[in-house]
Amino acid sequence: MPETLVVLVSSRGALATLAGVPSVERHVQAGRTLGLDVVVVFPPERRALGAEIRGLVDTHATCISADQFEAQFSLSSGRDKRGVLVVAAEWYLSLTAILAVRDAAAPRIFGRVCERGCISVPVARVTRAEAVQVALQLGTTSAAASLATLLDDAAQTVDLDPRSEQRLSDNVSTAHAEEKLIENLFGPQRLLRLRPTIAPLLARRFNQTTLGPAGISVLKLGLGLAAAWIIEGGSYAGGLAGALLYFAAQLIGASGIVLARASLSDSDLRERLDLAGDTVLYLAVLWGLAGGPARESGGVILAAIASAGVLISTGVAYVYVMQATWEARRREASLPGSDVASAPAAPSGDEFIVRFVQRDGISYALLFAAATGTLDLFLWAAAVASHLFYLLWLISRSRRVNGTMALGRPA
Repeated sequence: MPETLVVLVSSRGALATLAGVPSVERHVQAGRTLGLDVVVVFPPERRALGAEIRGLVDTHATCISADQFEAQFSLSSGRDKRGVLVVAAEWYLSLTAILAVRDAAAPRIFGRVCERGCISVPVARVTRAEAVQVALQLGTTSAAASLATLLDDAAQTVDLDPRSEQRLSDNVSTAHAEEKLIENLFGPQRLLRLRPTIAPLLARRFNQTTLGPAGISVLKLGLGLAAAWIIEGGSYAGGLAGALLYFAAQLIGASGIVLARASLSDSDLRERLDLAGDTVLYLAVLWGLAGGPARESGGVILAAIASAGVLISTGVAYVYVMQATWEARRREASLPGSDVASAPAAPSGDEFIVRFVQRDGISYALLFAAATGTLDLFLWAAAVASHLFYLLWLISRSRRVNGTMALGRPA
């Protein structure tokens, strides 16, 4: 029988959103990802809040008041001695933190965070009686504070990183948590990098629609193909409009990545769609340029050369990043007590290839070339640059291999 995850709601902080995804919904999705039975518990005196949350999660989890939760425990007469995993809905928690508590051998274990000398426990495994005790205090005390009162000298604890796990107590803390999420996806914010700024805004809008991350990838593909078709017209206005549409398509695609990570609904399907879609779009733009702005500059030959480079580079990225990631997830899923979501994002550790997979420089270069009326020169540059990636990667890989062999060679 699956283990139970109890999501404890004590305030409207449970509805704080990261990239448009409410915190309580994120915890419910975490439980579903881990294969747990999810129960959301709210204070009985806040039934309006409970009804609002029930509307968000009712199809994926049981949503009941604390007194109903107590009644369920009383009906079982305390016969079920299994522990339950509990999380505070008002906290931003990474899946790693939840897994650290879930996979611990101790029957009672507490994931604690020390903030300015104050101990909070946003995630723990406790007995059902203790879970009921904490639930009945939700109207007056936060779940993390109530769980901290259960700590004693015999309690097993896991120290969580306060830089990664934090309370969503106000708009500032929520914005800070979202910044962490975006930085993990796109790296530190840099000048002229619009994806980390605009993608979360778009993700909030898409979360209010029926489009999921995979649907957003399909939308990006459609807009990108339309952009390539417009560019093929050959006029300055068409080239600029196509470049702008292509840029918008990439921003929309980035919002799908943010939404998938924020809602913990990322999947191999979305990653495959993204990689295949990006490759198709690059090829479409190259051949759109060959049939339009670069028609008189040997465009067909240049597009063929650039296409070969794109396909080879994508193949290298697929083999050494994407395929390795999917295989690692499958291996993790086949092991007891493990989960696909705990697999590393890039097992190969090759940041050079990771940058290729997340590349967005072509969007800026295309937009600049269209604005300056040099789309034909862009195709020349693409014919060279598309081959640089895998050539430089082969050189760097050869150096790493030789360096490893030299280190391991007996004296």
